[in-house]
Amino acid sequence: MQQDSLEHFTLTDEFIVNIRSNIFHGISPIKDFNSSYASLVFHALLCLAVATKRLKKENEVSGGN
Repeated sequence: MQQDSLEHFTLTDEFIVNIRSNIFHGISPIKDFNSSYASLVFHALLCLAVATKRLKKENEVSGGN
């Protein structure tokens, strides 16, 4: 996994709705706050945790910071 892959991580659903921007900018309707989006966000957090752990391990092996 390349380091820059985490920089381009976005929260989108199958309809390419940018969840992060819509929520952060306050433009999401109340119906968007549901278990489907919550599951997507939780899944994204798990993926980021795994990716971060792998990057740290790769850096340790290669002698990077």
